[in-house]
Amino acid sequence: MSKKFKNKTCAYCSTPNSATTGDHVFAREFFDEKHRHNLPKIPPCENCNNEKSKLEHYLTTVLPFGSQTKNAEINLRYNVSKRLKRNNKLDRSLASSMEYRWVEKDGILARQMTLPFDGKKYHDLFALIARGLVVHHWNLHLPLDYDFMAITTAKGGEEFFERNLSLNATKLTSVSLGDGMFQYKGMQSFDDPNKSTWKFIIAGGTQVLGDNGLLSSVVYAISEKKSFIEDIRSHIR
Repeated sequence: MSKKFKNKTCAYCSTPNSATTGDHVFAREFFDEKHRHNLPKIPPCENCNNEKSKLEHYLTTVLPFGSQTKNAEINLRYNVSKRLKRNNKLDRSLASSMEYRWVEKDGILARQMTLPFDGKKYHDLFALIARGLVVHHWNLHLPLDYDFMAITTAKGGEEFFERNLSLNATKLTSVSLGDGMFQYKGMQSFDDPNKSTWKFIIAGGTQVLGDNGLLSSVVYAISEKKSFIEDIRSHIR
């Protein structure tokens, strides 16, 4: 147990004095061993830490199949294979559902393997990651009437988020981790410090199906009033 984080406010649910340990905002299992040092770390309560770990177990196994990083094949061969051996149900599900489709990249059509993907887990994790980064970089815990939401969208839908990232900001953050495994930008609103916009590029441009059924290699996250978040969700259901 890390005494540095014990009894601190949980970075994910903002419950005071509830943290029991430290949590890597980006799970160490996403990275090669040589890139696992100095990753962002924040205090979670036990419940939030457990829920986030469940999401990470799934995504550290599935996301590497679409990785575009130079070490992708090594990661699949040595790390992902070990995780699948410990999860026979997921292993069988991926093997039976593997398909191929034609995907356009840089104007060229290429045949690419696709796997079933739980978009809710993906978005839930990146909403937590963005919340953790707000604490890590800006030492800010959101009030209870604010929330985070993550979304994947294709070109056209990106305009709203890109416009937010270009607005006047109190704070700006731009980081690349693990030789391009994760790249992210964050903007804290000038008008309201509890509002922020984040952009993530994962594994060199891993493509996933967005909420409109189109491929995207970017996931965005925003913190806003809960009423505003609910309004957005009602329009994308």
